[in-house]
Amino acid sequence: MVYQPRARAPRKFGRRREMPKYGKPKAKAVGKKHRSRRSYMSEEKHVPTPEEVVDKTLNSLRILGKQVFAVSPFYEHFDRWLANLGEVLSKFESSPTISVDNQFVKERLQILSNIGLLLEERRREEVSRDEAVKNLSGNRILLSESKKNMLQRRKRFRGAETVRSTVCPALLTISERNWIV
Repeated sequence: MVYQPRARAPRKFGRRREMPKYGKPKAKAVGKKHRSRRSYMSEEKHVPTPEEVVDKTLNSLRILGKQVFAVSPFYEHFDRWLANLGEVLSKFESSPTISVDNQFVKERLQILSNIGLLLEERRREEVSRDEAVKNLSGNRILLSESKKNMLQRRKRFRGAETVRSTVCPALLTISERNWIV
């Protein structure tokens, strides 16, 4: 007799809950008991220490600093990036354990405005570069079309030259003679 293993049951076999015909699925009675116990319990919120707030902020700033935009044009991402930077700094300032003075606020505003100016300069450079690329590709298309037209004209003139040379070579004009090189 040969041993044949049984086929495995699907992962969620036996775990399927029937959805009621209308509305959300009803919670089990056991779940209700646990929820009611939790509501009576008082939960203490963890207030982060100043070191934790500083570490979290520095980590967020490192992540933003290392961020590389993969899809061109990159200037479309600058506004979102600058907003994320402002959000990280505002979370730092709004922490109850951190006291912010006027000097910090002035320096933050100055740094953010400098970053905004640098990003605007980059945006202008990228826009001008994109326009130059579009202009260059348009010129390449025009150049290839003009080459095709020139070749077609040469073929026509060479065909006309053979006909005219057999009939009368004096009928060719100076410009036609230049084209038949």
